[in-house]
Amino acid sequence: MKVSRRTAFTLIELLVVIAIIAILAAILFPVFSQAREKARQSTCVSNYRNLALGIAQYTQDYDERLVPLMISPSSFFVFYDPNQGDYVWAELVHSYIKNWQIHRCPSDPQAIDSVLNEDWCKRNVGGETWSYCWGIKTDAGYNHVYLSPMNRDAKSIGIPLAPIANPANTLMLVDSTWFASASGDAEGGGNWFVDPPRPTGCGDGGECQWWFGGWAVAACPGDWSYWQKYGGTWPRHHYQNLAGGQCPDFYPHHNGRMNVAFVGGNVKSLQISDLLRGTQFIGMTYPYFAVADFAAYIWDIRQ
Repeated sequence: MKVSRRTAFTLIELLVVIAIIAILAAILFPVFSQAREKARQSTCVSNYRNLALGIAQYTQDYDERLVPLMISPSSFFVFYDPNQGDYVWAELVHSYIKNWQIHRCPSDPQAIDSVLNEDWCKRNVGGETWSYCWGIKTDAGYNHVYLSPMNRDAKSIGIPLAPIANPANTLMLVDSTWFASASGDAEGGGNWFVDPPRPTGCGDGGECQWWFGGWAVAACPGDWSYWQKYGGTWPRHHYQNLAGGQCPDFYPHHNGRMNVAFVGGNVKSLQISDLLRGTQFIGMTYPYFAVADFAAYIWDIRQ
């Protein structure tokens, strides 16, 4: 008589299989995550090329003068009031781009309407629109100190192209953040401007009249100024939150990368240390940096 036996995995065999699956998952999940981030970064690079092209088209239509950071009918500075006629650079070039989604980096999970749309930036004049909110919270921060310096009345003036010595090596747009949470993460979307680490002169070659404070190197997570640790720039790609480490740290997100667009239209992925080329760190108190090599300092037009 032939007796059939039911075969099954032993407990040891099951444990071995589970261990192999766990090892494979530990190896592959980071790879998949990096691949997804690389795809998001590629989309962001494409967005930056389109933004740089839009600014270039604006520049050609306005006698080769770059777009101003913001405009306002007020006699001094602006009141950040879209209903009195204030506009930011992203709105001024929108007719050349025609797609607000380009201003939203896929690596920014808060670049969504529910976060960006707030009552204070809603334009009610001439029909309801959120364009001021979307423009002022664009993920592409403008190098305004050198490309659109403020005059004595704190009015932004886009500079002409002619004085820019090396457009292909002069920063124009950088990944940015609106604010930073108490835990040290970017929040609120992006920011329409970024500040250089050490503004030694403005786009017209004179001393800076007005700007937003530069890099807050000594800021720690939970400080109001932490979003300005790198002048409003933010390493959105391959980002690491190292807020649990020693603070203040020089730049704790050193492995992160950010996309940048140059005046010449070329786009690159840089680390925070790349934004400091040509500078010398002089201490953990303001002004933190000195410009030691203007030829390497990619923020300034006088290279």
